[in-house]
Amino acid sequence: MGFGYRLVVIVLSFCIMGLQYRLWIGEGSRGHIHFLESKTQQEKKENVEKEFRNASLQAEIANLKEHTQAIEAIARSDLGMIQDGEILYILPEN
Repeated sequence: MGFGYRLVVIVLSFCIMGLQYRLWIGEGSRGHIHFLESKTQQEKKENVEKEFRNASLQAEIANLKEHTQAIEAIARSDLGMIQDGEILYILPEN
């Protein structure tokens, strides 16, 4: 067996070890792929929640644009506004 044969065996051994490293530990490994899949599922779940929130906010915006009662209710509750001729009574809390 010559020196060339040993060199080929050594080079192929390092290639196989490098491929095994990538398969089990490195980027693209099974663990890395599992991590990415779980992260993708989490992101999809967050996207669904955000889409639901966006739809709720869009409905609220449409309601505010179409109905002055909604704006009036917000002004009364959040800002304490009253209409002309109304009297506001503020009762102390016990």
